[in-house]
Amino acid sequence: MTYTKNFLILCLIASSAVAAVGKGRTVPVAVSSREHIAAVHVNEDGSTVVAITSNAPARSRILAVSAAGITTEVSVPDLRVNRVTPLPGNALFVGGTPVSGAEAEYRYRLLNVGPSGVTVAWDSIHLGDGEHVVMPNATGKLWAAAFPAKDKLVLSVGMFPDYAPRLKVEIPAPAGIAKQLRLDPEYASIVFLNDETNAPLLAVQWLGASFIVEGAASGKSGGVRQVLTAPQGTVSFTRRDSISDLLWLKSGATWTAFDVQAARQGKRRVVAEIDKAAVGGEPVELTPAGVGKVAVTTVDSTGRWRLHTVRIDTRTVVQSETLPAYQHWMTSQGGHAMAALPQGAKSKAVVVHTIW
Repeated sequence: MTYTKNFLILCLIASSAVAAVGKGRTVPVAVSSREHIAAVHVNEDGSTVVAITSNAPARSRILAVSAAGITTEVSVPDLRVNRVTPLPGNALFVGGTPVSGAEAEYRYRLLNVGPSGVTVAWDSIHLGDGEHVVMPNATGKLWAAAFPAKDKLVLSVGMFPDYAPRLKVEIPAPAGIAKQLRLDPEYASIVFLNDETNAPLLAVQWLGASFIVEGAASGKSGGVRQVLTAPQGTVSFTRRDSISDLLWLKSGATWTAFDVQAARQGKRRVVAEIDKAAVGGEPVELTPAGVGKVAVTTVDSTGRWRLHTVRIDTRTVVQSETLPAYQHWMTSQGGHAMAALPQGAKSKAVVVHTIW
C-alpha cells in the first residue's frame, strides 16, 4: 500500500479555470488481465479517483490521480468496489459487495485513509432492515438511506459515524403508479439539495416522482414538502444544479428544471424545459455549465456524441462540440471536467477533458 498525507487533497482541490472542450489528457492505469476498472470519479479540476477490482482474487484498489498527474494508491482487500466518491478529510465513500459470500448484501462504507492504512468509519450493514440505497452529502457529514417496505419508502438521514437517524420519513407510494407503469419499487435514488447539517433538503426519486424532503429546522417539523412530477410522465433521472439552485428531472426525452427554494416551500415552479427541439436531438445527459447554463449531450444520426452549452432562460445553444468516441464517460458534478474510458472497463487509461 502507498500512502501520502495528500492522498485525497489531490482529489479535492478544485480549479476555477474554465475552457472549451480541449484535447484530452491521458492518465495511464495499470490493469492486469484479472482486473477491471469498476468506478471512476472526476473532480472539477480534472483530478480523478479510479477503483480497480479483481474477482480472482477478490479485492479492490483505489488510485487517486491529481490534476498534475501524481498518483497514490490504497488497497481495499475485503470489498469488490464499484462505486467511489472522495469526501473532505481524507475520506472515501465506496459501495460494493464483500469478497466473502456469492450472495452478499451490497454495502456502502465510509473509509478513512491514514498513515496506517484504510479504516472503516461507517458501514451500511449496521443500519439494519435489509439492503439500503445510501448517499453522503458533499461535506461528508451526513448520510441518507432509503429502504423500500411494502407500499412505502423509508428515508433516514443521520450523521457520520452514527447509525441512529436524526430524521426518519415514511414516503407513501403514489396510488397505482407502480402497477400502471410497471416501475421497480425497489429502485430509489437520493440527491442532497443543500449542505445544511441541521436542516438538510433532499430529492428522493421513487416510483416515477421526486419527493422533496426537508429535515427539521427551527420552528418546523421535517417531512415531505413537495412531490414533483414531470409533465411528460415518469421521472427517470434526477440532477442537482447547485450553481443555479435548480433540480432537473428527466421524463421521456425532456429535462425539466424546478426552482429548489420554491419546492422547499411546497410550491411548484418550472424554470425551463430542455427537449429535442432545443438541442436538435434527445438530451441524454445534463450537467451544470455555469450560472444560467447547462451542458447537454445528444447522439447524432452517425452515433457520435455531441455536447451543447445551453442558456436556460432562452433554451438557445451557444456552443456545440463533437466528443471523441468512448465506451464510457462521466462528468464532474459542476460540469468542468469529463473522464472517459476508451475501452470501457478494460481500459488501460482514463482520458480527462476540461469542458466549457
